Amino acid sequence: MANIRNSRLLWLASLVGLAFRIIAPLVPNPYLSSALSFARLCSSVMTFCQYTPPTYRVPFRQQRHYGPDGGRDSHLAAVAVFLFAVGSASSGMYGLWWNFNGQRLDWIGSAQSQFGRACHSAGFCLMQISPQITTDGLKIKTQWWVVAIISTALLLVGFYFGMQFQAVETSGASLISQPV
Repeated sequence: MANIRNSRLLWLASLVGLAFRIIAPLVPNPYLSSALSFARLCSSVMTFCQYTPPTYRVPFRQQRHYGPDGGRDSHLAAVAVFLFAVGSASSGMYGLWWNFNGQRLDWIGSAQSQFGRACHSAGFCLMQISPQITTDGLKIKTQWWVVAIISTALLLVGFYFGMQFQAVETSGASLISQPV
């Protein structure tokens, strides 16, 4: 096991996370939201450009990548990263557009605002199944089923809690959620 004290990446990531937690509450709305939406848009477009060629080759040229121990570097991981990039670019653009249009309440929870989350969910599913793909086909291990069952249970719990809220009209154009 690597020595954690000598991990520069771990320390840098921890310091950046701590700095965000200290500085972010001091930045007024919508500046932080706009800055992070723009940063998400830029970084995800760069990732999108990087992963578009390998993602294109997976369905159209039937290229598959298998590592020496199975599917550790499977083609599905490339598609998953592509979905993360598409979802993040969509969320970043949506966030900027939402701020530009005055942060209208009726945009919250809309189908368009959820597209990025849907792409991220699909990408995470592909990342979960990616290591299970080997040259012999799909080899799902027992622990994967545990993760799948727990994930499904959490999805159902989240859906249940989401159903506990109903949209209440507060004015002609805006909606807010209130507990039922």
